Amino acid sequence: YRVKDVDTAVAYLRKHPYLPDTITPPALQSAYVGKESLSLREFFQIYLHLWGGESIYHKRPILKDPALIFHLDLVVRLFPQATIIHVIRDPRATVSSQKTRWAQYTTWETAALWKKAVQHQARWANKRKAPVLELNYEKMLLNPAEALTALCQQLDIPFVPEMLSFES
Repeated sequence: YRVKDVDTAVAYLRKHPYLPDTITPPALQSAYVGKESLSLREFFQIYLHLWGGESIYHKRPILKDPALIFHLDLVVRLFPQATIIHVIRDPRATVSSQKTRWAQYTTWETAALWKKAVQHQARWANKRKAPVLELNYEKMLLNPAEALTALCQQLDIPFVPEMLSFES
């Protein structure tokens, strides 16, 4: 995969609603000056370095975008050490939430997309060897310690009870 028009890709990122506040549009633009074509991996590495500096190599970036469910092969190709964490929410709550974000879709279309996404991820997880953790959102709310313990085990990081203190 290649980014053949870096300027257009950077223009897209500059307008993206989830562009971190720590990345200013001018800084983003200057990070890609002189780059006409990059592999997608190189493009992401520059972006992540801009976002996290040298410490990015000691962090685990989180890509939280429901649309990525349809591009998991690419995610794993770009980030071979990735762990896929799939949070499944009650479809009624999901549809309700998505309707506020994407009013152009009918309730039926939104529900059908949710079903397609969950089915796609299940098929992908059955074929792949990449680590996948599936969590149920409502169960996480009812028993956060159990869910967080499973998450920590999957990520091979120690569980610390203070993780459950959302106020601190």
